[in-house]
Amino acid sequence: MKRGFQVLFVSAELRAIQGNKSKNSLLLFIIVFISLSSLGFGKAMLAYLKQKMDSPFVQFVDVPINLNVADEKLIEIFSTPELYKRFKYQKPYPIYTSYNRVIGSNGSIQDAYCRKVSSEDKLFDFIIQSNDLMLSTYGEFTNFHSDFSCIPTYDFLKKLGYSDFVPNHLTILVNVSENQDLKIPIHIKGVVANLPDNVELLLSGLLFDALTNKEPGSYDKMMSFEYGQKFILSGNEIVLSQLEQLASKVDFKVSKEFQKFIEVEVFSPVDEVTIQEFKKLLGVDTIYQTFDFSLLPQNVSPQNPDYITFPFESLDSISSFAQYLKDFKLKVDMSTIEAKENFRVFNHVGNVLSFVVRMISIILIALFSSNIILSHIDKNKKNLGTLKAFGLSNGQIVRIYTLVTTLFIGLVFISGFIVAELTAPSLLKFMVEGILQMNFGNIEMSYFRGVSFIEGVIFFLAIPLSIVSFNVYRHVNGQTPGDLIYERS
Repeated sequence: MKRGFQVLFVSAELRAIQGNKSKNSLLLFIIVFISLSSLGFGKAMLAYLKQKMDSPFVQFVDVPINLNVADEKLIEIFSTPELYKRFKYQKPYPIYTSYNRVIGSNGSIQDAYCRKVSSEDKLFDFIIQSNDLMLSTYGEFTNFHSDFSCIPTYDFLKKLGYSDFVPNHLTILVNVSENQDLKIPIHIKGVVANLPDNVELLLSGLLFDALTNKEPGSYDKMMSFEYGQKFILSGNEIVLSQLEQLASKVDFKVSKEFQKFIEVEVFSPVDEVTIQEFKKLLGVDTIYQTFDFSLLPQNVSPQNPDYITFPFESLDSISSFAQYLKDFKLKVDMSTIEAKENFRVFNHVGNVLSFVVRMISIILIALFSSNIILSHIDKNKKNLGTLKAFGLSNGQIVRIYTLVTTLFIGLVFISGFIVAELTAPSLLKFMVEGILQMNFGNIEMSYFRGVSFIEGVIFFLAIPLSIVSFNVYRHVNGQTPGDLIYERS
């Protein structure tokens, strides 16, 4: 059969298959668009769930250390390649906690549950890299482990009375003698949304050790005038020119300049007159003394850890690990284990549902296209029988309708793919947040992760096309021109 006739025949059949006013194309477009949007939403939710499952809040298991069975070699016992492989966790490390008194904005005192941040603490690295958790920062974190600073939670700041603004410092109350408490301002490096285990305050390792140092007279050297006294001038707009003029009366130098505060080191004798001179400066709201923690004794006996953290790579072995801990008279809160198990189950269910949606989409597209093509063939059996009588073979019929189906599904898929990529993200966001009123707590949350074009071609074009071509072949194979013309089958 001549090529020109085949082109005209394919063009005419394609128009006929698209239906009156392209109704069939529109219906198939809706199926493809909904399928791509559903799969994109499923992939986004699985990515969100994976992000949560990779979080130390879920993957890390904190095991409380029972003082009755405390063993200095517990971490060494659990740090063996055999156990790593068996329970799928990485090298465990100790967690140290304490309670410290913090002064609120109105002078009230609140107990803060604090956690030491060591250099090996993977939770710290996760927090400072997370847009979800780190709400604000006041400096670089590269020197956090060698600095004397802290990271509070937002809720703890509100508990202290800082609901309208975030202070640059928290004032910690330390008992230095029987009748003396020392007010120590600690620089806030950042503020986080929340922390695991109800922790309210992260303390750098050096600061934590300094605050838990209970040796008598340990703060004497730090408070001695011999090493200079440091003060923090806090305010919105401190006039530095006036500070320079004060240098004629007080021997000092500016140690640090941060947002809304300046740290000065005073070398001349400090009395109430000196303090008042600083308070007179324009823009200064408050002034308080800070201290050099590096002057504290360094040979402090280490505190026993409160927890051992196990960074799990997979949640599949959480329950069996909890059973294994009983041999060491250690146990984990079962509600914690159940919560982690639920994450694992939801992840598996999400993957199954994503697979089911994919399969249903393929079946719908294949069935819809097959019904249209086969119905069209049945309506035109007489014409096809005539063409077969003039030499059109079954193979040519299958090839022609395979090409028609390819163009039909292909054009609809490409248009559906483009429209889904452009509109599905905003449409799904509106449906989830606007209509369903669901909030995932992340302003950067993406509700759509589209399938790749190659993946889409395979699942939404190649597979349905194969099914349609097979059905067309079965439908016309073995039928003679007379069978088609007289509709004998």
